[in-house]
Amino acid sequence: MSAMEFILTVPPSTNRIWAPVRTRTGARLVKRSTYADWSAQAAREIGTQRAGQCLLGAFRVAILLPEGRYDGDNIIKPLIDACQAGGAIANDRYCVGGTWDLDDTRQGTVLVHLTPIPPLARAQRNTGTARMETV
Repeated sequence: MSAMEFILTVPPSTNRIWAPVRTRTGARLVKRSTYADWSAQAAREIGTQRAGQCLLGAFRVAILLPEGRYDGDNIIKPLIDACQAGGAIANDRYCVGGTWDLDDTRQGTVLVHLTPIPPLARAQRNTGTARMETV
């Protein structure tokens, strides 16, 4: 399986996905229409651009955002969710890492690059254990 790239419009921030709605029994969260519209459009665009390919296992993601978008960490989740909804990846839980960066040549679009990780390469990479220290 080879790498895939998609060009999508910039998604709404994760901070803008959900809206609280009061009900008779309390409150619940619903997806905002702005996000629902973007998500549906992005899934259609990915479905068109992926040319029938689908990553079934582990992958890494590289994202290029337009300048001026400083909440890159809040844009990653909607993009990966769109990749799953558009059929480019089997499940977002197979994402083993990635990067995001700013690109001053982009105007209102995002470049998403998905790279499959062969099972052998992943097994070799996971031979150690990570430890965090608290200071």
